[in-house]
This record gives sequence, structure tokens and C-alpha cells, in this order.
Amino acid sequence: MNRSFTGRSIRSRMLLAAILVEGTMLTLLVVNSLRLLSGQMTEQSARHVSQMNPVLHAALIAPLAQRDSATVQAILDECVRTQGIDYLAVHDSLGRLVAISGWPRDKALPPPDQGFKLFVANGTPRYNVVSEITVAKQKLGDVHFGLDLSQILAAHRQLLSQGFAIALGELLLSAGLLTVLSFWLTRHLTALTTASESVANGNLTPPLVWEGADDIGRLGTAFNAMSRAVRDRIRELTDARDVQASLVRDIADAHQRLAEITDTMGDGLYVLDEEGRITFANPRVEEILGWSSQELLGQTAHDLFHRQGLEGNPIPRESCEVTQVLKGGGVFRSNDEIFSRKDGQLLHVSLVSTPIIRGGRRTGAVVSFQDVTELRRSAQALKESEERFAAAIDGSGDGLWDWNIPAGKVFYSNNWKAMIGYSPEELSPELAEWDSRLHPDDRDRTFQALQRHLDGVLPRYLSEHRIRTRQGHYIWVLDRGSVVERDAAGKPTRMIGTHANITLRKSMERALEQRDRLLEAVSRAVAGLLNSETWEGGIPEFLYTLGIASEASRVSIFRRRDDVESEDEVGMGLVFEWFREGAGALKDDPAALNFNMRAAGFGRWIDELQLDRVIHGQVASLPDSERTLLEAHGVQSILVVPVRVRGVWWGFIGFDECEGGRSWSTSEQGVLRIAARALGSKVERSETRLELEALVVERTRELDQKNLDLIAEMDARQEIEASNRDVLIELEQSRKMESIGRLAAGIAHEINTPIQFLGNNLEFLKKSYSQLRRLVDAHESVLTELPQDKAAGLSSLATEVNLNYLREEIPQAISESLEGIQRVTKIVRAMKEFSHPGGTEKVPVDVNECLVTTSTVARNEWKHLADLVLDLDPALPYIQGLPAELNQVFLNLIVNAADAIGEKVPADSGKGVITLSTRRHAQGVEIRIADNGVGIDEQVQKKIFDPFFTTKRVGKGTGQGLTVCYQVVVNRHGGTILCQSVLGAGTTFILRLPLGTPQGSPADPWE
Repeated sequence: MNRSFTGRSIRSRMLLAAILVEGTMLTLLVVNSLRLLSGQMTEQSARHVSQMNPVLHAALIAPLAQRDSATVQAILDECVRTQGIDYLAVHDSLGRLVAISGWPRDKALPPPDQGFKLFVANGTPRYNVVSEITVAKQKLGDVHFGLDLSQILAAHRQLLSQGFAIALGELLLSAGLLTVLSFWLTRHLTALTTASESVANGNLTPPLVWEGADDIGRLGTAFNAMSRAVRDRIRELTDARDVQASLVRDIADAHQRLAEITDTMGDGLYVLDEEGRITFANPRVEEILGWSSQELLGQTAHDLFHRQGLEGNPIPRESCEVTQVLKGGGVFRSNDEIFSRKDGQLLHVSLVSTPIIRGGRRTGAVVSFQDVTELRRSAQALKESEERFAAAIDGSGDGLWDWNIPAGKVFYSNNWKAMIGYSPEELSPELAEWDSRLHPDDRDRTFQALQRHLDGVLPRYLSEHRIRTRQGHYIWVLDRGSVVERDAAGKPTRMIGTHANITLRKSMERALEQRDRLLEAVSRAVAGLLNSETWEGGIPEFLYTLGIASEASRVSIFRRRDDVESEDEVGMGLVFEWFREGAGALKDDPAALNFNMRAAGFGRWIDELQLDRVIHGQVASLPDSERTLLEAHGVQSILVVPVRVRGVWWGFIGFDECEGGRSWSTSEQGVLRIAARALGSKVERSETRLELEALVVERTRELDQKNLDLIAEMDARQEIEASNRDVLIELEQSRKMESIGRLAAGIAHEINTPIQFLGNNLEFLKKSYSQLRRLVDAHESVLTELPQDKAAGLSSLATEVNLNYLREEIPQAISESLEGIQRVTKIVRAMKEFSHPGGTEKVPVDVNECLVTTSTVARNEWKHLADLVLDLDPALPYIQGLPAELNQVFLNLIVNAADAIGEKVPADSGKGVITLSTRRHAQGVEIRIADNGVGIDEQVQKKIFDPFFTTKRVGKGTGQGLTVCYQVVVNRHGGTILCQSVLGAGTTFILRLPLGTPQGSPADPWE
């Protein structure tokens, strides 16, 4: 029937010829494509494994070297979530499992496959690989992973079935051949276009494409070269991370030295957070309470060992004054609190709880305490002893008095008289002998207690007051007594009591109180010093607190000088001081600002301070060489505490007393040594930071010098190339072909050739179809004139091929294909303009055209997330610049805007908005790139231009995009770049570029 039909009609002959030609070409194309696709998919899958190894190694080297298993686990989880990897596991150098994802831990990992073939994978669609991770030829461990081949095999089967289905359909529907052919070719070109856009957008690891001997297949070889650039970049990031790890170790050493200070304290010290949980405890806490640090950390101090009061009653948490410091109020002190040891034993402790305030907010508290159980037992035993031996007072050494109340006469024992410095016969038996010697401040209180006992309100008379001795100074006495006789009316007639000298006890109590106050002040001063930016900035408050707490007349810091050449001599200079009013300042004496210690007579101090020993004592008892200079400044007693930095004597803190003799107790010396150690630690941390900053500056200077040398070398090379044009062309061509920009331009050129071919053919088919349709319409118009049998045959054939459907669909298919070709042509043109390699010389640049081109290239990044609005000034002038570098800046900012919108959870299903606007500025042009994404925090905005700093999640950003933008805009073009952002509302980057002058003019800064 077909042979008869084609023999009777020219249209039928043409259609049959088209069917035969198209059927033959499609059959050959499908068979050959499937053959090449099978080989290419196998080869590309194997290459994917080889390319994955260095990427995994680079990502895992740093956390494996730092033994950061959490980071290794996070990297494995992130990789497994991506398509293409079935499982991942990492073992260390000893074969121990560090992390695993996608595979049960209790199940053995499959053995690695010896070779890779797409259709032979041990019966499972997976390729198992084991790779060794090494750094500097040192093994860090092994990475096991399985490449999931199921998608590749499924894709191959799907392409195979689709190919035969399309071929069969094309043979049956000849008129649909053009549509199917256009779709088939466009599908491959779309994959190439997507890969090209990915390269233009800065992705150096684009999806792999098929390789082959044709024009499209040759592009696959070019894409594989980009993996080398990825490996080089990862190596640079690894080096930067090693430098960062070195800085972390230095900071850890500084924290270790601070911990040594707290470990040497004689008191227990622990730190509470805002919830009252223990975050730190020094070794003394473990010794006193019996719990280890591991048992204490994270526990609530109140619930663990401070549950009850002196009476044995439980203390509610809301009534605990130690915990209340976290919520408000000042420092809490108590000389008698109850702590429970781990073994249940109760301890009496003296404690000080000081709040930690940061930025105006209470973030915790520091609690220091002493075990005063034995002291309390001693005090109780003393009290019982006094009551037990009251009747035998004559043999106890206490003074006895017997008062005849009506006569006003008092018997004073010899011990009583000797206590205040008199012999037995020197004092008269008068009440005035006692009354006249009472301290004026104690008189009212003492007589009030005495009168209450005489009136019967108090069962016993008890008073602690001061009595003036024969020498004129006062001693503290414990005065106790009771009425032993009353008359018939109940009035007291006789009272007996004792005087006990408690001056020593009072001095000990004052010493303990002074020690607690001093320890609290030193803790506060040390905290303020350690929290200051620099050690010099925290010194004024540090010295003020030490001076007030120690009650010294003057506190000064002397530091060793490095300008003394003699090995036996030590130069010293005053750097800071605090003094009370009337004490005088040492800085007024030029000799104190800069002097040599041994020459000034302080050689003994050098030997003592170098051995980390404290110097203290009365100035009058010091050697003449030391006493002369100290007395000249009014010093009567002195305490000198050495300061050491990195184990070397750095200087000392001097405490001067100018208002009388003073003895510095051992506890005071110990507390002030803590302050000196804190100062040494702070100085060491500051010097370490300065050294690191100097090292960074030196490294930066070296890099700048290397860059200058490189620029000079490039200039010299250009001069050499100018003398030999042929060599210049060859080298320039080689350099351009190796660059990513030239690669993208070459891809665009390769795509442009088949696109033009397809466009011309589709235009021809569109015009030809219109002519064929005229011919078909003319034939239909004469059907009525044909014999009935011939007319019926033609009508039947028209119905069989669905002629009306073809008339409607073929023009639409050709128009859609032409529209797709035009769109690809537009993208290719934008790629060629965007990736056009730029030289080192500035040229006139149309900023509007750069923005339009870049937005077109980056369309795949923002089209699903946002609408892009172009608000461009048509009268914007040209600027002198580097178009390739400016395109890169605009691309980075547009991609960042799309990412910011993608991270924001939308209130509805609508898209975000990215606005690109240009305006004329007083000094040049202004470009604004705005989005309504998540925005940037104000503190983060200060760091966005720093190298390697990124606001994106791990693995998403490299921290180089905005750094490159800053270098190009500010350093390369002499412009400015600003960031205005509101958290949750969006971000606007403002770029201002000068108009500049043509290259080579006198005003050119790059000349």
C-alpha cells in the first residue's frame, strides 16, 4: 500500500524519502550513542572515584591530625547525604574506627573491589574503595567508601529503553521526526550549557559530561583539567588551617599557666555558672570535700555539699545566700557555713562568694572557702575551759576582781594588775582604777551590759573591751563575772569576775578578716586584669584595688630594662604606681624611673628576686645601702613581690608603708603573690599576642614583597616577550588556554557552532513547512475533483497520519525549538562576554553591561529563589577598570544574595527579590546589590571581608568571595565597598568606583 501510495503522489514520495532518511540516521545515531554512552559512563564512574580520593583526603587531614572525631563524623554525614556515596568510614593509623556513616557499626565493611567495571560489581550496584590518608609521608588513617552505581545503571537502562522507543516512534510517525530530533539534540546541549554556566559561576568542580570523538565529547576532556585547580586550592586551605591550629596551641598554653595559679592557692576555689552549676574547681576543693573534679563539674554546689545550716536545718535553694549572688546583690561573706564532705562529714567553713559580671550581666560567681572546723573546735574548747576553771582563776593567769558594790571598793588580783603593767602595790582598790582605763569607744557598751546583769536581765556579765595599760596602749580583755550576793530587797551587793587578755585572739580575728578582704580584692583585681584587652590597660584598676585592700601607702610596678650591657647589673624602671594622698609619687623622682639596682645598693634584691623570693621588713632594719634611698621617699616598711614571665624574672610589685611600722603576715604575702603571678600571666599572654601579631605582620610583609617580586618578574617577562613577538604569541596562547576564563570561552564557542547549525536548519524547516502546508492545502482543495476512489484513499491516509494534529503541533514545536536556540545563544553570548580574559591594563568599562551579563550567567543560581530587578542608569558613564575582575565581584555578590534568600524561611511560597541598581556618584559611579534575605549580624559585619571568614554553613562557603571583592574594588580600582544589613530584613552592598583615567596617564596609580 505504501509503495503504491508513494508512486502516485509527489508529497508522498517526499514524505517517504524523509522517513527513510530520518529513520536510517536515527537508527545509526541511537545505536552509536548507546555504545559510546556505555563506555563513557564506565570510564567516568571510575574517574569519579579517583577524583573523590583527594577531595576526601583534603577534607579529613586536618580533623584527623587534630583527632577531632566530631568534625570527621560531620564531614562523613554531609558526604553520605549527597547522592552517589553509599557509605563512608574512617580508621586511624592503628586501625581503630574513628567515624562511620551509612553503614552499621557492628557490621564488617565490604572488602575493596580489585577493579572497576560498570556491569560487574560483585553482584551489587556499588564500587567499594579503600584509600590511605597520609600527610608528609606519614599515615593518618584509611577512608573506606562505596560508590553508589544504582543511579548510573538505572540511567543506562532508562536511556536504552528510551532510545529504542524514540526510534520506533520516529519510524511510525515521520512527521514527528523533526520534533524528536530537536528535543534529542537540545537535551545534550542543555547538559553542556548547564556545565558551562556552573564554571562561569565559580564552581571549579562542575558535573562531568560525556567524552567522545565528536565536538561535544571533546569538551569532557577539557572539564577534567579543572580537578587540578581544586586540589591546589584545598592544599592552600590545609596550610592555613595548620597555622590556625598553632595559634590554638599557644592560647591553650596561656590557659595552662593561669590554671597553675589557681592550683597553688591554699584555699578551695570553685566557679559557678548562671544556674549554680560548678564549672571549675581547684585541687584544694578535692582535698577538703573528697570529691574529684570529674564528680564536681556540672553539679549544683548547693544541692551537693551546702544543703544545711548551722542548726542542721535544710537550706532552701531560694534562701541560699551563696546562690543569691548569681541573681543580685554584692559580695557575700560568711565566717561559719556548713559544707558536707563526700563521706558525710560536716565541715565549718569561712567563704567569700564574688559575682562575675561581664558586659553588665551576671554570668556566674567565684567562691573561695577555708576549712575552719578545727578553729571553731578550738574556740569552743577555749570557752569550755574558761567556764570550767573559773573557780581556779588564780592559777590560770587571768585577772580576778571582787567588787563590793555598796562601798564602791574593788579587789584586783596581782594577775589583773600585772596584765596592765602594774605591780601589786601600785593600784588602789577603787572602781575608778578600772573605769578610768576603759577605751572611750567601749564605755557605753560595757556599762550597758554590766547594768543589765545587775538588774537581773542577763544571768551573767560578759564583755569584750579595751583597757589602757601603763605604757599607754590598749589591750583587749574578756571581762566576765556574776553577782554572788544580794540583799533582802534583791539588790546586788557583791560581784566577782575575771579579766582574760584576748589581744592575741582579737589580732588573729582581725588578721583573718584582713586576709579574707585581701583575698576577695585580689580575686577581683586579678579578674579585671585578665579580662582587660592589654595588661597595661588593666593596671590602674589593678593597683588601685591592691592598694585599698592591702592598706599600703603606695603600690608600684617596676620592670627590668634591656639596655644594660653588664651581665652582673640589672636595670630597673618604674612603669606604674598608685599612692594615697600624702604619700607622694615616685615618678616625681627621675632616679626611680630609670636606675641600676646593684649600683644603687640593691644587689641583695637581685639575688633574692631572681630566686622568686619575697623581700619584706622594717626599713630601719635593712642594710644602709637600701635604707638610704627608701627613707628618702618616706618608706618605713616594705614588701617586694617578684613577677615572673615565662619562668624568667620580669620585675616586681612593691608595697610601701609610709605611716608607721608594719609586719607583713605570711598569709598576706601568699595572697599578694597570687596577684603577682596573675600579672606575670597577663604580661605573658599580651607579649605572646604581640609576637603573633608581629609574626602575622612579618609574614604579610614577606607575601607583599613576594607579590612585588612577582609583579616585577611579570613586567620583565613582558618586556622580553615584546622583543620576540612570535614567542609572546605562543606563550600568551598557552597561558590563556590554561585559565578557567579561556576554558569557559572555548566551551561557549564550541556550543555556539552547533547552535548556529540547529538554528539555521530550524529556520529552513519553518520556511519549508509553510510551503508544504500551502501544497497540502492546494491538494485538499482539489479532492472533490478527483475520482471517488482516489479521494477516499487520500482522506484515509490523512486520517491515518493525523494530518490536522500535525498541522497544529509542527509549527509550535519549531517555534519552541527556535526560542530555546535563541535562549542558549543569549547565554553563550553572555558567557563569552563574562569570561573574556582581561589584561593587566585598565580599559573603558560599561558597568551596566557587566551587570546584565553577570546576572544572565548567574541566572541558574537565583531563578528558583528570587526575582532579579535591574534598575540601571542609562546615562551612566564608562569607568577605567578591569572588566573580568569586576564581573567576578558582581558574580560573588549576586550568588551571596541568592544564598541569603535561600537560607531565609519564607513567610509564604513567594520568591525573594534581588535588586541591581546603578547611579552616577560625585567621584564616579555607585552600584548597589540588595536582597531581602536573612541579613548579617552587626558583630559579624566587622569580619565579613576577613580572609577565610564565612557566614555560611560548613562546606558551603570558603570565606574568600568577599575578600576577593574587597581586593578588587579597594586595592585594584581605588574604590570603596560597604555593607548595610539588618538581621532578618536583608543586606545591601554599596560599591563606589572612580571614573579613573586612561592607562598610562600621569594620574594612573598603577603606572
